[in-house]
Amino acid sequence: LLSLIVLLSLSACGDSINSADDVVFPIEDVSYKYHVQPYLAYTCSYSACHGITPGFGAQQAYSYTSLVINATGWVNPGNADGSLLVQILENPTQHPNYMLYYIPEIEPEQALGVRTWIEEGADNN
Repeated sequence: LLSLIVLLSLSACGDSINSADDVVFPIEDVSYKYHVQPYLAYTCSYSACHGITPGFGAQQAYSYTSLVINATGWVNPGNADGSLLVQILENPTQHPNYMLYYIPEIEPEQALGVRTWIEEGADNN
């Protein structure tokens, strides 16, 4: 029994997310909880930028409510082209502080994943 518990514990370690690079977006059925939120946690919503107490970024992006409900224009469900979040992810130079602060490299697949989530309705799933 002990060896089974150890084996299960070790196998679970392979699914952990330790950086934005660990977040793999599916082609469809993108989840806020499993894809968007972990990705933003490592790229945008830490304390110095868009976290619970935003540092240099006035907009909070640490939760679904702060990003979709309270942030006018950041996420327009069903309209990725009209969403500021997608515009910034697809063209980081649009970020107001692009040259002043560290902005992580954004992989095209990750920007496409956020775009897909918004096009699919930006559900809190």
